[in-house]
Amino acid sequence: MAGREIRTAHERWLGYLRVLEAWDPKTTHDRLRELAHDVIRPVRLWTARNPNTPPDALTILSTDPDETVRWNFLLNRSTPLEARHLAKKTNRDAVDRRVGLGQVPLLTASGPRPLLPRCRQSGLDHGTA
Repeated sequence: MAGREIRTAHERWLGYLRVLEAWDPKTTHDRLRELAHDVIRPVRLWTARNPNTPPDALTILSTDPDETVRWNFLLNRSTPLEARHLAKKTNRDAVDRRVGLGQVPLLTASGPRPLLPRCRQSGLDHGTA
């Protein structure tokens, strides 16, 4: 997972098929558990985003070496609230880079609004601005 590897066309095709499996909400829990360990980053990323991913597979993805996979784990609506809080504490730097500078908009019914002011109002700001 750490280094880039040159893959054959057949290996790339198989990886693409696994991405489609990870993306599909109808994929079984057992298969999603397997895909959580895949060597190809987009497979793990889409497994982290899949609303059908079981909690034990989400736990594996919460400690993935890739920051983007961990971020998508946080965005998964099936991630238990306790796991989100724990992951945010252990990945505070990544959360700060994504939302701490007010760069990520929050979409609301009235349109996009900066997230940082809402974090400050909620007491979630910890002096990053």
